[in-house]
Amino acid sequence: MIDRTQQLYPEIVPGAQWREAETRWKFPSGAVIQMGYAEHEQDILNFKTFEYNLICFDELTSFTEKQYLFMFLRNRTKSADLPPLIRSGTNPGDVGHEWVFRRFIDKREPYKVYKEAVEVEKKQLVVARQYIPSHVWDNPAMPNRDEYIAGIMQMSPEDVAAYLHGEWSRLAGAMFQPLQIAEYPSLLDKRYTLIRAIDFGISDPTCVLWLAYYPDKNVTDIISELYLKDPSLGRMGKASYYATASSFTSLALNRNLGSTKYQSHNTYATKEHWCRERPK
Repeated sequence: MIDRTQQLYPEIVPGAQWREAETRWKFPSGAVIQMGYAEHEQDILNFKTFEYNLICFDELTSFTEKQYLFMFLRNRTKSADLPPLIRSGTNPGDVGHEWVFRRFIDKREPYKVYKEAVEVEKKQLVVARQYIPSHVWDNPAMPNRDEYIAGIMQMSPEDVAAYLHGEWSRLAGAMFQPLQIAEYPSLLDKRYTLIRAIDFGISDPTCVLWLAYYPDKNVTDIISELYLKDPSLGRMGKASYYATASSFTSLALNRNLGSTKYQSHNTYATKEHWCRERPK
């Protein structure tokens, strides 16, 4: 980035000076652009004595949320005509992917300005956030753009979706890829396996799910669920059995299966594995 500024700034602002020892640009007006980095978590503290009215992050997802929020301390100004601003550019992925997605993108419309009220000394102030998506096609002046796109297309489908199309919900190497969710009024196929999954809660209720897996369609259908507080071995086993029978009775009625009768199906763990006493 410094190399790029050394090409542009002298052309844009005659008299602009790059000061290598200070890693900053000094302009004839007195304005200063400070260049910096935070490779490690604690490196962000190197900026704790500075004051910037405009802070810009390049590749925001390479920063942690803690580093990002720390710079709000430095986002201040002595001039009334210079409002404090923070701007960022980034791609999906890297260590900050989740928090950047949550803060700027998840459940938010692109381009829309979201204003959040903050009370300061009994006054209501507004903090605004906005997500502006962009793609390689938005830069018609980019040389050899088609060749660049062809190179990206050699990557995994998840990375192509992320880096070419700007999809934040798909990344190669992620433990869980997003699921397509749909409601079905009836069973999809006569060939299926019933799975009972149990998560014994310590601080939260114990959850039991019944799922129908259709191997031919590679679809998993959640048929019913059960939540129990403070379950014991006996109560858990009894409740699970009757809830299973009740689930299939409900399934038959709600999904037009006629007089389907509950029959024992597969449980992929013995009771000793999926049910235990709550620790004292």
